[in-house]
Amino acid sequence: MPKISVENKSRSFAIRARNSYALGVMEPIDIYKILTIENVACIKRPMDTEISGAYFSAEKAKVILINTAKTIGHQNFTAAHELYHALFEDGLETRACTVGRFDIRDERETAADFFATHFLMPEEGIRYYLARRMKNREELELADVIYLEQLYGVSHLAMLKRLVELNIIDNKAKEEFLPNIRNNAIMLGYDDWLYRPSQDSYMISDYAEKVKLAYDKELISFSKYEELLADAGLDPDFDEEEVADFVD
Repeated sequence: MPKISVENKSRSFAIRARNSYALGVMEPIDIYKILTIENVACIKRPMDTEISGAYFSAEKAKVILINTAKTIGHQNFTAAHELYHALFEDGLETRACTVGRFDIRDERETAADFFATHFLMPEEGIRYYLARRMKNREELELADVIYLEQLYGVSHLAMLKRLVELNIIDNKAKEEFLPNIRNNAIMLGYDDWLYRPSQDSYMISDYAEKVKLAYDKELISFSKYEELLADAGLDPDFDEEEVADFVD
């Protein structure tokens, strides 16, 4: 029996994952909602390093770290890359990752990159949405590329690489489409948020929910409740009288 390639194996994992969330082969994905569904805690903070992110596990706890000094599009890809480690690599305890390089010397990292590519940018979806846009023309334009990366929430470079992989464009076209992405996106009416680092720090997990539950059950004092939130980098300071609800 022929050996299944790393990419084909990762593609199968991506399809399986999409099916498990009742997603088809075309829909864009909110990767952070998927992390919440899988109970994978996500810590986001800027780091002065080339590392895109990291994965940690201890017993049942799974945590990923995202470097917010990278662009939003890069962060989204990193989150999907780390999701692969969390879902499909039992026994992996710690892994620092520089994503998007497809380093053939490290099969685990290559597999995670391929998974993120197929999970976030499915071939069927890309071809379907391009066909809808290009009914009366044959040549792909920069506006089509930007439309796709905005739709799927990935970086400009990641989408260009994907289009080369799918033989939709060649490397010459990739280089021609590469420069001045922020200005080009703005000129086409898009926000440039996808192409900028967010530099923010916050945590996505049920940690705060569990701390609040402990306080509600009078297992901890209010001062301990505030202390635990502050230790996690969450701001516990609020005035109930100043919090307004709007119902529409």
